[in-house]
Amino acid sequence: MKEEDLIRKQFGNTNPFRVPEGYFENLSQQIMDSLPAQEIVMPARKATIWHRLRPYSVAAAVCAIVFGVGVIGMKQLGSSSDQNVEMFSNNEEYTIDQVAEYAMVDNVAMYRYISSQNSEDTH
Repeated sequence: MKEEDLIRKQFGNTNPFRVPEGYFENLSQQIMDSLPAQEIVMPARKATIWHRLRPYSVAAAVCAIVFGVGVIGMKQLGSSSDQNVEMFSNNEEYTIDQVAEYAMVDNVAMYRYISSQNSEDTH
């Protein structure tokens, strides 16, 4: 604040910058006069074969990627489903207790499930 007061005392409050009279009234006409009289026309470039085929090549590349991912995914799913079939096809019989222990289900949860199924059947 002290610096501003010092500057005002030394130079005063008048604005030294002024716009000439009628400057903005003639500005648009001055700009239009400075533009070239004729519009410059750039010659059209001939489209090359690559410019015409680019969208089709991009679409073909995307289709190839999707197809490749699908083939790899199907191979992975096929191998994992074969392992699952082998795991359960070994003719072992599991008791309900073994299945419940594997699924971490206790007797109370089984009772609730069975009783809820019976009550839904009667309604």
